[in-house]
Amino acid sequence: MSKKKLWVGAALTALTLVLPYSGGAQLEHFQAAEAVIAGESGTIVPMRDDLVWYYKTENGKKYRRLYNKTTKKWLTDWILCS
Repeated sequence: MSKKKLWVGAALTALTLVLPYSGGAQLEHFQAAEAVIAGESGTIVPMRDDLVWYYKTENGKKYRRLYNKTTKKWLTDWILCS
């Protein structure tokens, strides 16, 4: 067997062993980066507001009011339900 064929075989074997591992590491890193959305401070940033309806009964009438837990502000006044 010639030296050229020996070198080509060795190079192909080395590439076959090395490429799958380096490609897999890049893919895992990419998936991890996509899974976490972080702000400038490194904390997870909420993508939508957390809204909650609060209910009360006054003089036999039911009322509701919408509260934004993210901004800690009331969004509506008391609304008569029934």
